[in-house]
Amino acid sequence: MTENVKQILAGYFKLTPSEQSDFQKALKDDEALSGLKKIQNRETFNESIKRATGPSAQNRCAVCGR
Repeated sequence: MTENVKQILAGYFKLTPSEQSDFQKALKDDEALSGLKKIQNRETFNESIKRATGPSAQNRCAVCGR
Protein backbone atom coordinates (compact mmCIF):
# COMPACT_ATOMS: atom_id res chain seq x y z
CA MET A 1 0.00 0.00 0.00
CA THR A 2 1.45 3.36 -0.99
CA GLU A 3 1.73 6.32 1.37
CA ASN A 4 -0.95 8.17 -0.61
CA VAL A 5 -3.39 5.31 -0.13
CA LYS A 6 -2.54 5.14 3.58
CA GLN A 7 -3.25 8.87 3.97
CA ILE A 8 -6.57 8.63 2.17
CA LEU A 9 -7.56 5.57 4.20
CA ALA A 10 -6.62 7.31 7.47
CA GLY A 11 -8.85 10.24 6.47
CA TYR A 12 -11.66 7.87 5.56
CA PHE A 13 -11.50 6.24 9.00
CA LYS A 14 -11.98 9.67 10.60
CA LEU A 15 -15.28 10.20 8.77
CA THR A 16 -18.63 9.57 10.40
CA PRO A 17 -20.60 6.59 9.09
CA SER A 18 -22.80 9.00 7.11
CA GLU A 19 -19.75 10.69 5.57
CA GLN A 20 -18.25 7.30 4.74
CA SER A 21 -21.47 6.40 2.95
CA ASP A 22 -21.36 9.68 1.00
CA PHE A 23 -17.74 9.02 0.07
CA GLN A 24 -18.50 5.47 -1.08
CA LYS A 25 -21.40 6.71 -3.22
CA ALA A 26 -19.25 9.43 -4.82
CA LEU A 27 -16.53 6.88 -5.57
CA LYS A 28 -19.00 4.41 -7.11
CA ASP A 29 -20.59 7.19 -9.15
CA ASP A 30 -17.17 8.20 -10.48
CA GLU A 31 -16.22 4.60 -11.27
CA ALA A 32 -19.45 4.20 -13.26
CA LEU A 33 -18.50 7.10 -15.56
CA SER A 34 -16.16 6.84 -18.50
CA GLY A 35 -14.39 9.05 -20.96
CA LEU A 36 -15.49 12.66 -21.25
CA LYS A 37 -18.15 12.34 -18.54
CA LYS A 38 -15.52 11.18 -16.03
CA ILE A 39 -13.24 14.08 -16.94
CA GLN A 40 -16.10 16.60 -16.66
CA ASN A 41 -17.20 15.15 -13.32
CA ARG A 42 -13.69 15.44 -11.90
CA GLU A 43 -13.25 18.98 -13.22
CA THR A 44 -16.57 20.01 -11.63
CA PHE A 45 -15.51 18.43 -8.34
CA ASN A 46 -12.09 20.11 -8.41
CA GLU A 47 -13.69 23.50 -9.08
CA SER A 48 -16.10 23.05 -6.17
CA ILE A 49 -13.17 22.23 -3.89
CA LYS A 50 -11.31 25.34 -5.04
CA ARG A 51 -14.35 27.50 -4.29
CA ALA A 52 -14.85 25.88 -0.89
CA THR A 53 -11.24 26.16 0.25
CA GLY A 54 -10.18 29.36 -1.48
CA PRO A 55 -6.56 30.21 -2.28
CA SER A 56 -4.07 28.32 -0.18
CA ALA A 57 -0.49 28.96 -1.21
CA GLN A 58 0.92 27.43 1.98
CA ASN A 59 -1.63 24.76 2.82
CA ARG A 60 -1.12 22.05 0.23
CA CYS A 61 -2.66 18.62 0.18
CA ALA A 62 -0.08 15.98 1.04
CA VAL A 63 -1.65 13.59 -1.45
CA CYS A 64 -2.21 15.64 -4.62
CA GLY A 65 -0.02 18.67 -3.94
CA ARG A 66 -2.85 21.13 -4.50
